[in-house]
Amino acid sequence: MSSSFVVDASVLAEYLDEESPYRGVLERFFADVRSKRIRAYVTPVTIAEPVLVAIRIYREAGIKNVNEEARKCVLWLTNAAVSKLLT
Repeated sequence: MSSSFVVDASVLAEYLDEESPYRGVLERFFADVRSKRIRAYVTPVTIAEPVLVAIRIYREAGIKNVNEEARKCVLWLTNAAVSKLLT
């Protein structure tokens, strides 16, 4: 039986931060999630935080269609780092 975790927004933020001191550990953790050795769950509230941050960053960068770009970012993140979105 694999281990299961509910992932907090801070874990997702550290995963997105290429200079995070936890980058190596999180790469291994999420590789295990992708290979289904670990199950990682997030709630809609948890995923909302990176969406809002992405929108803010894209808006400040002058990127057009910030909502669509943020949606792509979140889709990538949930595919790369989440086993199931809890509702």
